[in-house]
Amino acid sequence: MALRIRRECLILLCAALAGCGTPPVKTSRFYGSPALKAEWSGLLKQPFSDTQSLDVIYVTNRNAAGDPSECDNAAFGTTPSDKMSYGTCTLNIPKRHHIGGFEVAATPRADSHQYYRTLSHAPLTEDALLERLKQQPGSDLLVFVHGFNVKFQEAVLRTAQI
Repeated sequence: MALRIRRECLILLCAALAGCGTPPVKTSRFYGSPALKAEWSGLLKQPFSDTQSLDVIYVTNRNAAGDPSECDNAAFGTTPSDKMSYGTCTLNIPKRHHIGGFEVAATPRADSHQYYRTLSHAPLTEDALLERLKQQPGSDLLVFVHGFNVKFQEAVLRTAQI
């Protein structure tokens, strides 16, 4: 019976992937109330008016590989650690960046309106992290869980971009 169900599921999956000659179903990628969707859409339509700084709070179980002050790939490796590391990366978010991309400045003197850059880093303890989260204005919190094959700097930059 289980084998038959699995085979039928596999056939249905293959049929779904093949399209079966039916038109594709358009699904919404936003899950929430209509009021929240309208508010979110309004935010997305607002222009990115100026370069700004943004704090990205991170929690990672990756092995510390070096100096985390630049919030780059030298800070944490890709292998897991037995202990968690906490911190804040303050980033420069440029007003003239390509949507979907994150151009990193090659030098500290590069145009801050064009390039992402780490402005500062502050390590946190678990207690300090919890206190910082309690002090955040508003009640919105974005938790970005990146894939295992994403390096630390890309994860921090992608979070800032989102």
